[in-house]
Amino acid sequence: MKPHAQSQGFSALVLSAPNGRWSAHNNSDSQSTTMNGVEAWVYALGGHYLGYKQATAHDIAKYDIVIANTNLSCLPDFIRLAESRPKHTQWVMLIEGGASDYILLNPHVQRAIAVSDIVNCINQHTLSFFQELAKLSGSSARVEYLGIPYPVDGIRNHRVSIDTRLQSKQKNLMLCPSLLTRSNDYVVAHALGNERSAVSYYGYERRLSRKWSNWREFWQHRSLNPLARIEKATKLYTDPRLEIRASSNLGDFFLQNADAFFWLNLDPRFTWARYVLDAAALGIPIITTVSTGHGETLFPSTTITDEYQIGAGIELGKRLLDDRAFYLSVAEYAEEHIEAFSSEQCVQRLLATLYDKA
Repeated sequence: MKPHAQSQGFSALVLSAPNGRWSAHNNSDSQSTTMNGVEAWVYALGGHYLGYKQATAHDIAKYDIVIANTNLSCLPDFIRLAESRPKHTQWVMLIEGGASDYILLNPHVQRAIAVSDIVNCINQHTLSFFQELAKLSGSSARVEYLGIPYPVDGIRNHRVSIDTRLQSKQKNLMLCPSLLTRSNDYVVAHALGNERSAVSYYGYERRLSRKWSNWREFWQHRSLNPLARIEKATKLYTDPRLEIRASSNLGDFFLQNADAFFWLNLDPRFTWARYVLDAAALGIPIITTVSTGHGETLFPSTTITDEYQIGAGIELGKRLLDDRAFYLSVAEYAEEHIEAFSSEQCVQRLLATLYDKA
């Protein structure tokens, strides 16, 4: 099957939960060079974005390709719009979140798979799981590990040279998860810092904006203090050596963390491992887990079995701190393999799946 819009190649639309209506051509250029969530498909395909609540059947009919994010609360809209599409519109179901969100059978998920042409799982270890879900749904959809376009060149622009990091007297370690999410990454950093005065570590927690959508969190904290989560993390860790920073926007994230000596991401989830891709593009070693999928591909020497292998994480941290050749080899290996995740290659995989059918 070939694209419907012959004169322009194809037209593409991305659907997701956040409200909005915009296109790759009228949105910020800076976002196009750093965005690596579902919206990255908009820029990669030169397409448009619509929130589920704004989208209509009339909108859907304008496009050859619709990439629909599986926000669980929006699945009724996902199904309604997919069922309304004309024959020329190819429907790509993009798995959102972690695979554990789908491990219990859900009629809405089953129906969403059944009405799709392609199911794009975002973690290589989950492929067979979603393939079997498709069989249970009676779906003819092709289930593939396609992923999300990653702006390799845009992130590389924020790199700090490896020599600069190696020559720094203070070795700063970044904890990837929000500090109120989990603490296993912190345990590794604390052990390393406890042994060496030249090792410091920091992590992030969200500053709450005073929007109505945050009322549950303000109620939970019994306060309208926007720093409530940061203060809660400070009380939880009681570690003066841990620097707790307020989370910022995506553009600032790379400016703030490109000079870290290495990152810690002992992630238990089977999802799209953005931190691993970011570390590879920035040339920063990261200690991470098999479940990320990306870890084994980009950082095989610093990927541990699971989130509980704290001892292994500590030993890898010591080696990165002490062994210059090992540090360089970890960063260089990731550099050699990151292109497989680039926007160009991701788009090629999608189009081959959609149109190069036997």
